[in-house]
This record gives sequence, C-alpha cells and structure tokens, in this order.
Amino acid sequence: MFFNELQDLVGLMLNFTPNQTDADFTTVQVKAALNRAYDREVRAGKLRGHNAYFKSQTTLTWPASTQDMTLNALMKRSQWVRLEDITNSAQASLIEVGSAANEALVYLLDRSTLRWGSEGPFSERTLRLTYLASAEELIEDEDEPQLIPPEYHELLAYSAAIELRAFADEEIPSAWQKRYLQFQMEFWKLVTKGRPHIGGDVTVINRYPDDTAGAYSSSTTSGAAQDGSSIGKF
Repeated sequence: MFFNELQDLVGLMLNFTPNQTDADFTTVQVKAALNRAYDREVRAGKLRGHNAYFKSQTTLTWPASTQDMTLNALMKRSQWVRLEDITNSAQASLIEVGSAANEALVYLLDRSTLRWGSEGPFSERTLRLTYLASAEELIEDEDEPQLIPPEYHELLAYSAAIELRAFADEEIPSAWQKRYLQFQMEFWKLVTKGRPHIGGDVTVINRYPDDTAGAYSSSTTSGAAQDGSSIGKF
C-alpha cells in the first residue's frame, strides 16, 4: 500500500475526513502516526526476527591521504554489521573498526567521524558497509514502506490507529487489537524464516553479526590486510 492509501485506511478506521472542522485529528497527525508506527514495527521486527531480513549495503569512497571521514546520515543512524575494503573487486578485505587508536588502524574518533590511522590510506579505497536498515520516512503519497511486505502493510494502519485512539483517551476496539496482533505475529514469523513460536511469542536466538567466524574463509575474501589495515570481524 502507498502512503496515501495507508492514510485513507487510518482515516476510515477513525471516521476521519480531512478538512472537517470538528475532526479529532489532522492529516499531519495521521501521517506522523503512520511514520511512528512504521519505525516501531520495524524495530520490533529486528528484535523478534532475524537480522538477515533487514540487511542492506552501501558503498563509499575514502580518498587517499585523508585521515578522517564524516559519517553520513545513514551511517549514523544504522546498525553496522561489517565494513569491507572492496577496492580490489576480486578480493574483499574485512576492516576491523576499533573504538580507539590503540585498538585498530580504522577507528571511531567520535559519533560522527571515522579515522584511518595518522595519515589516511595511501590510495583511494572503495568500501562496502553492510548494515541493518531502519524505517525510511514516508513523505510523498506514492511512498511505500520498503521494510514490510505489501501483504502486511495493514499492520501499520492498525498500529497508527490504535496509537491515535489511545492519544485521544478513547477505547480501543477489541477487534482492532486482535487484528493488529495477528498482523504483527505474521510479520514476525516471516522475518524469523519459520522459526518456532512458543506461548504466542517468537523464540529466536540471533547472532550479531549473523555471520559465523568462518564466513570469510572463502576464496573471495582476503586474509591479508590492504593498506596495512587490521582485518577481522566487528
């Protein structure tokens, strides 16, 4: 469902018509509630499900002889799984990221800056960051929640409508609550890849990162550092 369709569904549930003078809510409030619901349900899915479903990747360039890299908005707000040097496309190398200069060549100087040694890499490096995606903000009518499959988009409408009813200090229909929990459980089952559920709750043990120690032993991954960087898991 598109963002405007989700808004229409929430409006239908709340008996809300845009621009009506005595409305309990505004269109802006409905949109904000849907975005909060999206963020909330994705966070719950990460906790209850399997990280692999939310994995995504992005590439970035670290210029030669540049010591510091300012983290972009995506890097600041996402959970990192691994960082790799893919300058040599045939042989990726894991970069171990430390929290101080005495821990690794590449380390976090602060919450906004990644530092490479004392002078930066001697040649331009292409890096690949694997991270757990967060819910993107829905703005335009044609925006569609990317981290929840279309068949479970109604989950967001119920989550938002229940929140708004609670804000208005109004009783939440039991049918809404049951349907919301049904959609939520089905979504959790999807992201746990069929793992067992006990007592109505999801029972999953996640690894973070998901990869085992041997995941980097294939022929496509180098065990030797490039540019003197220390290689390993983080």
